[in-house]
Amino acid sequence: MGVANRATNLSYSNMMCDISDTESFSTEHNNYIAGTRSATWSWRMKTRLVVLLLLSMSFSAIAILPETVSATTLYVGGAGPGNYTTIQGAIDAASPGDTVYVHSGTYFENVIINKTLSLVGEMMNETVIDAGGLDEAILVSSSLVTLKGLTATNGGPHGGDSGIRLQGVQECDIRDMASQSNGANAILVRSSNHNTIENVSVYRNSIAGISLVSSSQNTISRSQIFENSEGLFLEFSDGNEILDNNVSTNGVGILLRSSDFNMLANNTVTASTDKGISLSSSEGNVVAWNNVSDNIQGIVVSGSSDNRIEHNTVQDNGRGIHVLSSSGNSVTNNNVSKNDWGMSLWDSGGNTLASNEIHGNLESGIFLLYSDHNTISGNAVASNAVGISLWFSGGNTIVDNTIAWNQDYGIRLEDSYDNDIRDNTLLGNEVSGLPASDGMWMWIIIFAVGIAVILFAYWFVTRRRKRAPW
Repeated sequence: MGVANRATNLSYSNMMCDISDTESFSTEHNNYIAGTRSATWSWRMKTRLVVLLLLSMSFSAIAILPETVSATTLYVGGAGPGNYTTIQGAIDAASPGDTVYVHSGTYFENVIINKTLSLVGEMMNETVIDAGGLDEAILVSSSLVTLKGLTATNGGPHGGDSGIRLQGVQECDIRDMASQSNGANAILVRSSNHNTIENVSVYRNSIAGISLVSSSQNTISRSQIFENSEGLFLEFSDGNEILDNNVSTNGVGILLRSSDFNMLANNTVTASTDKGISLSSSEGNVVAWNNVSDNIQGIVVSGSSDNRIEHNTVQDNGRGIHVLSSSGNSVTNNNVSKNDWGMSLWDSGGNTLASNEIHGNLESGIFLLYSDHNTISGNAVASNAVGISLWFSGGNTIVDNTIAWNQDYGIRLEDSYDNDIRDNTLLGNEVSGLPASDGMWMWIIIFAVGIAVILFAYWFVTRRRKRAPW
């Protein structure tokens, strides 16, 4: 085994003491009686004892300082004398708090980090750990680990395999990393909390870009996530923050399953071949200020409750915002435009659609199917094929909406009853208002059939009378 190049790095924090409102202390001294030598001697002895005590404490602090703040850097690869040839060899030799610095090159290893340290690569794209198609390139099983400047690749094909895996850890920091072309996940965080993943590139992985399973209070931000089956996947994971990521050309962009109270904000989610953002059996999440475009479906909420979908730009998708078998969700202040369908509720009740801008969609701006007791208010619904359309839906409240310049009906109801429709502004629609509100067509058909039956009966009776011999 090689001998480490040990370069002691003393890292000191700049400590700044902000002293304000400093008071000037004025001390009154007693006037000692001249000639009282015993009192003077006593005061001097006490002063000397205090000074000696302070000096002793200072020397003690200095004696232990090197062990407290010292850290060692161990080098892997490169031309330095005594550098390690394997990353695992350097990790095994390292002490907690050390840094393992890896020179550029490809290292065919399955690295296990089981102590607190930093693993740093020379250049991200040129410092590669290749797992050889087995398990993980990097497995982290200790808390307070930092990974930076490396590429992990060729992890195994099984569900738990990955380029990088955090298992049962906390306070780890993964940044400026790449994980690509793995048989399963790029980064898997399992049973791990309070970790940070920032500015990572994950692409062309068979299952997921970044997966969180049974993990809470983690932050994933400023990352590039491309060409995975699922870009970001959360399962049984609560209270995480997904912020400022670019998620593109995945099967599903961001998928939450049985995960609650997460924040998804300021992400760009584009060109998914299925859903852009999907919430399944999840509650209390906030999906806000995201740009969701060019997906087969934009934002889908399925079997979920009490989520807030707000301030998103949702455009050029097959479906814009689709709520299915869900209740108690709030969909507000979104811009939903140029989709095939704008907003739709299927088999859903108790949801609120309010203050949205819904325009330029090829079919209905707002479409309800088998959905009861929802509130649709304060929306601007313009230049769609149909403004608001209800099919087999009842007990909904549709108030204070501006419904203008739609190509067909402003508001259309088919077999829908007991809806409260009032105080809406309808302007410039091809067919303004309600063409046959609350199932009127059905009553018209019943009435017409009834009249036809009566007329036929009258004709039949009259004809028989004319033929009677009497």
